[in-house]
Amino acid sequence: MSEPTTDPSVLLTYDHARMRGKVTELEGAVKAAIDADQAEADSFFTDLSRFFKHGFGYQAAADDFQNKANALMDQAKAAMSSICSKADGKLSENAGVPDALEADSLKWSASAATVAGRKATCSSLASVPGWVGEDQERYALAVGVQAEALEELRGILSSTAQSCTAGATLNRAIFCAVGNGAIQATGRITGNQGYGSSDGVYYVRTANAIPVLEAFDDLVKRAISGDVASGSAGVLSKEQQHTMVMPNLLVEGGWPTGTSATGVVAAATGNGVLSDGEDAQTTLDAFLRMCMAGANL
Repeated sequence: MSEPTTDPSVLLTYDHARMRGKVTELEGAVKAAIDADQAEADSFFTDLSRFFKHGFGYQAAADDFQNKANALMDQAKAAMSSICSKADGKLSENAGVPDALEADSLKWSASAATVAGRKATCSSLASVPGWVGEDQERYALAVGVQAEALEELRGILSSTAQSCTAGATLNRAIFCAVGNGAIQATGRITGNQGYGSSDGVYYVRTANAIPVLEAFDDLVKRAISGDVASGSAGVLSKEQQHTMVMPNLLVEGGWPTGTSATGVVAAATGNGVLSDGEDAQTTLDAFLRMCMAGANL
């Protein structure tokens, strides 16, 4: 029998299929326990028929015994069925979530890297060789605001990527918690296989399996709600909160709001700008369009 997972690195790849395999092993252990009890019960009925040599009272005793046995088996099977319905239901519905979130995280990270490059390009345009004067100062200030806004955007994208990773980890932690719980439940039920009937008491294995299964079923319920993976849930919550409080970068019809330059109004972009002694004339619009391209993902 496998051991519960304790290596943190295993969590990075733990999936629903692995979890479901552990639940299947538990199903096998429960069936083996019931089968062993039923085999002993067959021997009991043989002895009982010998005790009632003339058949008087045998059927009533046999029916009472079987009814009690059926009640125990039904209770154990119901608990196991409840566990399987969750493993094949709500947990199965989220089987693809970790991989999907991790793929999203890679995309957000790639976008963050792209924006970082745009920011570097934008910052490099703050100084134009040979251009001096008041318009140049306004331009440099405007470019600085743009660069700061791009840096904030990079932070948002990075935080979103981390949120996706945290969400994937939470789902994997839930699968792992259920898988480990199934391993432990299987171990307890298998460990009771040697404790059969004694002193006229039968279906001991089945009776002992019931509280184990019911406790595990409760763990699965809590796993679905995230309670058993509180550490991963906390990381996800933190990353989501971090993203939510990020600044509103782009205001329609306005200038990107770099927090270090909040309230700075961009210079009018229609004015021609003269260089110091050069014949060439350029416009602020051309430079700003180059910078603004950085926000086009």
